[in-house]
Amino acid sequence: MRNSHCQLCDGRTITLNGNAGGGSVFSWSSLPPGFVSSLVSPTVSPLLTTEYILTSVNHICIASDTVQIVVNTSPIADFTMLPADSSCNSYALSFINNSINSTSSFWEFGDGEFSTDPFPLHTYQSQNIFQVKLTAKNSGCKDTR
Repeated sequence: MRNSHCQLCDGRTITLNGNAGGGSVFSWSSLPPGFVSSLVSPTVSPLLTTEYILTSVNHICIASDTVQIVVNTSPIADFTMLPADSSCNSYALSFINNSINSTSSFWEFGDGEFSTDPFPLHTYQSQNIFQVKLTAKNSGCKDTR
């Protein structure tokens, strides 16, 4: 850690690796306040962007270091589908993207076809049961439904 930063999706954990000054006594704190640890490498799950400060003591020397963990809001993938037309012989479906906090979408229609359109229209070649997956992404975070 050398005054660094990294990004983390909300709800995830990360292990802070302490090595400031090769100390034998460690003290972690945070801004905003609320986190304190004497472990060398504590695991944290910040709810918002947080700066962690490590102070280590080695006999008479004191060293400190910081790392900022930027917490990104994860998207929530969700969709519905409707027949594209009222014909009983049509295998065309309209997919409605109801995802929250998403900046991009990746659809897998279960028949080998894909789309990045946020609201795709897809026509299947036959009647069958297909598993459709939507992956919603933003800022390095993703969710699949």
